[in-house]
Amino acid sequence: LMQTIVLDTEQRTPGKKSDLKQLRANGNVPATLYHKGEPSISISVKELSLRKVIYTTESHIVNLRFADGTEKPSVMKDYQFDPMTDVITHADFQLLKSDEPVEIEVPVVFTGNPVGVVKGGMVQPALHKLVIRCLPREMPEHITIDISSLDMGDSLHVSELEGKIQEKGEFTLLVDEHTPVVSVLAPRVAAEAPAAEEE
Repeated sequence: LMQTIVLDTEQRTPGKKSDLKQLRANGNVPATLYHKGEPSISISVKELSLRKVIYTTESHIVNLRFADGTEKPSVMKDYQFDPMTDVITHADFQLLKSDEPVEIEVPVVFTGNPVGVVKGGMVQPALHKLVIRCLPREMPEHITIDISSLDMGDSLHVSELEGKIQEKGEFTLLVDEHTPVVSVLAPRVAAEAPAAEEE
């Protein structure tokens, strides 16, 4: 199941722009911890530590550790970048309660050697993440999908994932069932695709 990353966190007063500028100049990122029906908590976290959470192929539970030693389990729901400098400028965390289902995005991992690839086809992923709803203890780090049965020209849609997902946890997929997940393209089609877009 999902691993936990501990992130040292400081509570902050939602302040003026100059305060935020100073915070960022010191290598910190202003962030918000929220939970429905409760006031949001303004916090700051170190940018370097936050990058470890963002640049990972897995999903994680993030334990926000405050100066007094208390830890609040959360998931990162969103973050913003400065497009010029690539610096993370803000992050949103959602507080987890053990008995409350949460909606999260989980990375997709494909396994198996598709029949169509053996014949020379190419795997074309259409979805890299699936949105699911589950209890925190059931959160998978990723969702592994067996695609070995796909032949040349086959596509796999969300509605066809039953039996192909290898995770055992209890979760509900929150993705439209007609959404394509992955296809196996014939080499010719794969080569022609860019040309068709230009016309």
